[in-house]
Amino acid sequence: VTDTGVANLSSLALHTLDMRGCDGTTDAGVAHLSSLPPHMLDMRGCDSITDTGVAHLSSLPLHTLDMRGCDGITDAGVAHLSSLPLHTLDTRGCEGITDAGVAYLASLPLHTLDMRGCDGITDQRMTDR
Repeated sequence: VTDTGVANLSSLALHTLDMRGCDGTTDAGVAHLSSLPPHMLDMRGCDSITDTGVAHLSSLPLHTLDMRGCDGITDAGVAHLSSLPLHTLDTRGCEGITDAGVAYLASLPLHTLDMRGCDGITDQRMTDR
């Protein structure tokens, strides 16, 4: 699915959107999601989505977000998530997320957080408050 395909979804009132592996979707495509607006978004493996795309998610009512394997997402992208009502966040394998990004998660009402493979996150960050 490309950015054009995502734009064509704008007339739907989707609660759940599974975009995993949609390499043709970029930050521009993510901008079209505000018209849906989904509560659950799976964009794992969408390598063309960066921090700019994550900024477009900041106004969505997302409860569940799966960003695993999105190599273009860093601490700056995680900062855009801090105002969301997220209960579940999966950042597995997002190597651009470090201890600095974890600090932005403190305000989230998370029930589930999966950070496996985020090698930039240390044990020290987990003990700091």
